[in-house]
Amino acid sequence: MTNYPPGGNVPPDPSQEPGTGNYGPPQGPGYEASQGPGYGAPQGPGYAVAQPQHYAAAHGQDHPVQLTIEYPEHSSRLLAGLSIPFFLIRYIMLIPAVFVVYFVGIAALVVVWLSFWAVLFTGRYPRGFHEFATGYLRWNARVYAFLFGLTDKYPPFRLSP
Repeated sequence: MTNYPPGGNVPPDPSQEPGTGNYGPPQGPGYEASQGPGYGAPQGPGYAVAQPQHYAAAHGQDHPVQLTIEYPEHSSRLLAGLSIPFFLIRYIMLIPAVFVVYFVGIAALVVVWLSFWAVLFTGRYPRGFHEFATGYLRWNARVYAFLFGLTDKYPPFRLSP
């Protein structure tokens, strides 16, 4: 581990790595074992740091991005029965949606690339770019949900929820 970021912390001594028998809790000036195992641990580039509060997940969520597909109480028996021997039927039904989503995906790739530059120079992610990229991801998830039989509702041709 000789390639660490400039200005970052020096990597741990290999003799202190796990599995060598010398690994133990961090020691050093100001370390108090009663403060817990993370107290006094090295921080900076190259080490995990706490996530800023404004990026924290909403209360009760483990991750800020959530995907929810409602469980269907009743599914189409005809579509399920035809999908067992002929899985291609769902593919054939999705040809128009996949065709459009493919080209929207190319546009989303360009928008995301442009947004990297916008963030670099302005420090902000443009709202329109964000809405377009998330709309594409939403639409793509709806197409796959229909393809895999998670829903019988054909994916609508729109970026909004």
